Amino acid sequence: MKSKHLLLGGAFLLAAWLALFGDKTPASDIASPIAGKERKITPNKDVKSTHKAPESGTNPSTMQKNTTEPLIAQLINREALLGEQSNQDLKTSSLFHSQTWTPTLAPVKIIPQAAQLPVAPPIPFSVLGKKWEDGIWEVFLGRNEQTFIVREKMILDDLYRIESIQPPTLTLTYLPLNQVQVLTIGSSD
Repeated sequence: MKSKHLLLGGAFLLAAWLALFGDKTPASDIASPIAGKERKITPNKDVKSTHKAPESGTNPSTMQKNTTEPLIAQLINREALLGEQSNQDLKTSSLFHSQTWTPTLAPVKIIPQAAQLPVAPPIPFSVLGKKWEDGIWEVFLGRNEQTFIVREKMILDDLYRIESIQPPTLTLTYLPLNQVQVLTIGSSD
C-alpha cells in the first residue's frame, strides 16, 4: 500500500507544479462581432466552417494559417425574435405555459333531496355473556368500563329499551328515534 501512496503523492505534486508554473496564455484571441451588416442565423441552415482540412501529402508546418476570423452574429432583441407582442400576450401565449392532461369535467348540478331520516347510532354495547335462570334470560353487556345485567323490558341509560332476549339475538329499541336494533348474543347452548 506504500507504493500506491507514493504514486498518488507524485501525481499530486505533478498536478500542483503544472497548476502553478504551467502556460496560462489563452489559446486564441476573443472574436469580435460582425460590424456593419446584421446577419440572421436560422437553425435550419447548415453552418459552414471557414477552416479547411490539410490535403494529403502536404506538410503542416509549411501550410499558411487561415487568416480569416470567425464570424459572430450580433445579438438580436427579444421583441424581434418573438414578434411585436406585449408582455401580457407573452405570458398567455408562452412556449412553455403550464398544461394539464386531466379532462375538464362538466359542471355538477346539485339536486336537492328530501331531508334524510336520522339513523340510530351503532349499538355501543359488547356482549360479555348470558345466563338462563328461573326461565328468564339475563345478558351481560359491557361499555367502556361499565357492566350491565339486562332483562326484557329494562331501559338502559334512558336511551335503549330491551324488547326481547331470544338467543341468538337481543332486540332493543333506540328510544329517541324509536328505531329497533338487533344485537347478536350467541346460541342458547
